[in-house]
Amino acid sequence: MKIFHILFICLSLSHLLRATELDGIVLNASNDSTTVPGAKIFLQQLAPDAQAPTQIAETISAQNGTFSFELDAVNITSTYYISTDFQGVRYFSDGLSLTAKQSLSVKLVVHDSTHSADGVDAFMHRIIIADLGNALQIRETHVLNNPRGKTITQTLQDETVGPALFKFRVLAGATNFLPISAHSAQEMVQEGDYIFDRSIFLPGQKTISFSYEIAMSQKQSIIKANAAHNARTFDVFIGSKNLSVESDQLEDYDMFSISGTQYRRYGASNVDAGTDITFTVKRSGASVPQQTPTVALAVTSVLLLVGLFWTLNKKQQAESGTQSGGKDTADRRRQLIQEIAQLDIEKKPGGDAKRRRLMDELQNIEWQRLNASKKSRRRK
Repeated sequence: MKIFHILFICLSLSHLLRATELDGIVLNASNDSTTVPGAKIFLQQLAPDAQAPTQIAETISAQNGTFSFELDAVNITSTYYISTDFQGVRYFSDGLSLTAKQSLSVKLVVHDSTHSADGVDAFMHRIIIADLGNALQIRETHVLNNPRGKTITQTLQDETVGPALFKFRVLAGATNFLPISAHSAQEMVQEGDYIFDRSIFLPGQKTISFSYEIAMSQKQSIIKANAAHNARTFDVFIGSKNLSVESDQLEDYDMFSISGTQYRRYGASNVDAGTDITFTVKRSGASVPQQTPTVALAVTSVLLLVGLFWTLNKKQQAESGTQSGGKDTADRRRQLIQEIAQLDIEKKPGGDAKRRRLMDELQNIEWQRLNASKKSRRRK
């Protein structure tokens, strides 16, 4: 009986003293998910009030690509990340919320790198115009697609800016440039009539968004926008009732309702890279300046993207188990929109991967709703 008690006490103590364990593996998705040996792996901690994560441990992946960390103590209010550098790019895991005596497995996925942007196109090129009174605010959003399975790094070299991923021509005289989708002050910069994005492009989709202002007379302003990539759709949205657009290149798609807000949409399909789209913005009556706070812009951007999923019928039905109707789906849709908008504002490490997953889920919901709507119309 004494032996039993001693064993029981030892087992209890070992449980109490057990550390938090993190086990993982590094996989190269560009090479059939083969393992990556000899990679330096970092464990980082992001406190709630910190601006950047702090490295707290490091190790080397084994011959089979595996690695592990043990933490004697964790901060349940912090977020933890595992990262590694591979072919000049740092890759992060999703944020990890750890508790004491927890065991967790993590897959850290990396990709081969390339300097070639061959095959990259724009799922959509969107321009939102707001009336500021003596100026127009132009917000451009480029939803780009990288189908090659490799991470694209610098594709060009500028004498002033240095290496960059892409450049986008903006309107002459653009002022008050704001890099909305940038994760740091140096990731996206303006030089003359160009905006340079100096980030990287993982396989899949990437949203590059920025805004600027141009002078607006009391009557009209001629705008010449440039398509930096082949664009499946090129759209201009007007939210001011006193503004209208005239163009031989854009079709008037009439009013477009997004969560109760009315926009007038003008657009074109299958626009070639390098094409200039010229249109005239006309003002009728007195100017009505619009307020454009950052949070509202982020939510509006996501809502416009969601709305456009309903208008594009060229994509095949997404494979998803998401149900097409019901309160749960509607609630999840609203939650996804808010979470994506918040990620666009916070720009935390690991946010890009989470945003892509949320956007994929949101896109699946929208296509399920679209297909359900089509079936309902056919039954009628």
